[in-house]
Amino acid sequence: MISFVELQLNNDEEDIPDDLIMLVSGVKVEYILKSQESRLKTLIEDVDKHNDDRAVTQSRTFNNEISNLRDVSQECHERFEKQFVETKVFLKNQLKEIRILMATEVQKFDDNDPLLHKKVDVVANATTRLIKNITTFNIDY
Repeated sequence: MISFVELQLNNDEEDIPDDLIMLVSGVKVEYILKSQESRLKTLIEDVDKHNDDRAVTQSRTFNNEISNLRDVSQECHERFEKQFVETKVFLKNQLKEIRILMATEVQKFDDNDPLLHKKVDVVANATTRLIKNITTFNIDY
């Protein structure tokens, strides 16, 4: 701020013309306005810089969090793939065992089939003879 002392004027003197006081007051007001304008520009620049720094910091923080989440997601995906492959292999083995078991059972059935047919034929022949004998017995008596 400019004072009368800096302009080498004595405020107590009576011989200072009004025009000079008005000129000094105008210069003083203009200087104050420029000083305040400069100060506001500096404050605005500081606030803008602070906001930019905060935005960069938040961006880094979010990028770190996203990176961490991506890593966790990747790990979960890898675990899922591993379990999927293990389950697939287990199911293939189980299906193979079931097919082998079914093939052996079918083979047993095929092997037993002629014997079973022979036994059924013997029972059927015996039943047929029995019915004939009963029928002839009933007719005769």
